[in-house]
Amino acid sequence: MKNYYYFIFCFLLLGSQNTFSQNIIGNEDSKSSSKTIVELMALDSLKYYFAPTEPTIFEYDNSGNLILIKDDFSKTINTYNMDNLLISSLFHIWDYDSNYLRPHELMVYTYDNNNKVIEFTLSINIDNLWLQNTKTNYEYSNNLKTKEIFHFFNEDSNSWVLSASVDYIYNSNNLLTNINSYYYNDDGQAYLGSQTSNTYDNNNMTYSLYESFDTESVLVYGTKSYMTYNSSNLLIEQWMESYSIYNDSIWIPYNKSEMTYYNNDLMESQNNYLYGNEDWNLHRIDSFSYDNYNNQVFVESYGVYNEVWTSVQKLINVLDYNYTSDDILHHMPDPINNSQMYIPNYSHMLTKTINGYYNTNNWSFDTTQYFYSSKSFQISLPENILYNGNDFRVYPNPASDITIINLIGLVGDIDIRIIDINGREIKRVIEKSNGSMDIGIDVSSFNKGVYFINIRNGKFAQTKKLIVN
Repeated sequence: MKNYYYFIFCFLLLGSQNTFSQNIIGNEDSKSSSKTIVELMALDSLKYYFAPTEPTIFEYDNSGNLILIKDDFSKTINTYNMDNLLISSLFHIWDYDSNYLRPHELMVYTYDNNNKVIEFTLSINIDNLWLQNTKTNYEYSNNLKTKEIFHFFNEDSNSWVLSASVDYIYNSNNLLTNINSYYYNDDGQAYLGSQTSNTYDNNNMTYSLYESFDTESVLVYGTKSYMTYNSSNLLIEQWMESYSIYNDSIWIPYNKSEMTYYNNDLMESQNNYLYGNEDWNLHRIDSFSYDNYNNQVFVESYGVYNEVWTSVQKLINVLDYNYTSDDILHHMPDPINNSQMYIPNYSHMLTKTINGYYNTNNWSFDTTQYFYSSKSFQISLPENILYNGNDFRVYPNPASDITIINLIGLVGDIDIRIIDINGREIKRVIEKSNGSMDIGIDVSSFNKGVYFINIRNGKFAQTKKLIVN
């Protein structure tokens, strides 16, 4: 039961990054910053199809940080620092013997001066006594994670014991080329547990090799992945080989996917194959549909049922088009789980997710429902930066790599400043414009979250929100 509710917690907390764009309803001056009150639609509760009678409830602080997630059998209390960074999560689970939600796990995060998490600790409550359990330290270079060091707490020696470490290596384009994982025996001696090596072409990953070894450095399991792209750098084919000492210790083809796209580069279909009888065999076909705003609203999967190709699964996303992503509060991710999958960044309010399954000649449908209400939150900007609009275009937004600022009608020096939600200037660029230009901003090294792009040109000054995910 705990795993299920923890899934819901991750699903929502990591679900999306759009945040803090907003209808201004008031300003309040301070010595160092202008405090702006914004009104957003925030998720109040969720009814998940696994537990339709047990809604999950959400509460927030004045800055829009998610401070409480609660249902009938668990709750999580989050605490943040002055920079709105998550510093602790206290997870409670229902105690059937005592009939109350008892503290069970405490997760604590520590950050450096660049707001990068450098330590994560997990403690477990057993018989009302908090016991240190695991600790992970993180190292960075040029804002890229270069090392993870794992420890467990030894109660007998009352000390932390080194258990594993991971090295991350990048190329000159900051693309991850190698991941080397090491494990430590009782004598503290390290041995290579697994390694991953990636190859790129035009910044597209074309090959990835993963190998896992035993304590004698013998290859036990591995995968090889091959990727092919079209002229638009869209992935159109990916296939994989696998290796196992339990399967004749040879490399054999395993699965393959082929992708097609609409003219707007959104995925249209994906054909999935399994390898058998010395050939690729079509196993499943996925078809994707979108609304006029490029929100994914329908996915249909086809498979062989009673020796006939038929629709076997449907995913329907229902949206409220009265609210755009600028009107909706979404949460920052867990700082150590940025690699986890996120639900799509919809440009409108997602209100229902309907899953349909076909079995024994019948369809069954399960629905997840999202409930929102309007709330007021406070953000702080420097006194000379006002949040006032949409007079220039920023795309893609949200962005994770490069975002483009499209300017029309401005001539001369363009002063561009990127401000975070705490009013700190993160980046400044000065460009010359002849009246129309696109300016690319690299945000790949930014922390995930909300920023403001301030444009100045003579007497012209405008600011717009940017989401980095």
